[in-house]
Amino acid sequence: MKADKVPNPMESRTDTPTPSRRNPSGQPYPIAVRQEDGYTIYVKDDGYDYLGLYQRLLRGEVETTTLLYDDALHYVHRVDVDGRSFVFKRFGELDGKIDTRVWRYMAGPFYSSLMRLVNRAVAGGCEVVQDVYLVAEKMHGRLSHDNYLLLEFVPGTSMDRVGDFAAHSDAVAAAFTELHRHGLALGHCKPGNLVLRDDGRVGIIDLSARGTQWMGRGKDAVKAKRLWNIRLPRTRFSDGLARLYAAAQLDVTRLRRAIKSGLRLKEYH
Repeated sequence: MKADKVPNPMESRTDTPTPSRRNPSGQPYPIAVRQEDGYTIYVKDDGYDYLGLYQRLLRGEVETTTLLYDDALHYVHRVDVDGRSFVFKRFGELDGKIDTRVWRYMAGPFYSSLMRLVNRAVAGGCEVVQDVYLVAEKMHGRLSHDNYLLLEFVPGTSMDRVGDFAAHSDAVAAAFTELHRHGLALGHCKPGNLVLRDDGRVGIIDLSARGTQWMGRGKDAVKAKRLWNIRLPRTRFSDGLARLYAAAQLDVTRLRRAIKSGLRLKEYH
């Protein structure tokens, strides 16, 4: 008599139920991990077959709509399947900048860490963040060399296409406040990373605060004030220090760019 087979949460399922965004238990959904073709793959185990969808996407078996395409290593696609919409991204190759590579080495794998943070925030009731369903990372030591991401598609209008941005300042501030309250940060404030939903709320996509979410929240606050004159409340005691550091960092970056621009202008003349 054969022993019953133990279910493997990473096996590709044939059923594709639409899961609840939040685990009914109130706890974060489990994240299953496996190795495949040199990638470490992290999959949110909420009952949907994200792994199977990822594998079919790699084989070109699922129709997609291109949202952004730089080359075969850098693209963003929309995927509509099973009555759901997803975003499928690939970011390949190491960043060529030495300072960026050092920072990323110190921070370690970003996307898998972000996935766990988002999973915990969603379980805690964060409604403004774009959910992360699958991350496939190929690492060189602590540096991420190639990444695939399967994400929630947030419906609505990109804020860079909204005529009167100021009219939605309260909704933008509320979205950042909720994001920060759950320990997350955008880190790259621009209208294209904000989505105005049909109900008037704002969703936040494409979180890019590499390294520490603490510093990312500081950058969010400083940039929101400088770009849109939006003052974000402090959600943690350490936020004040993070904002001072972020402001100084942004000022140094602005000065470096001005110096480089001046040197290029001098060479031209």
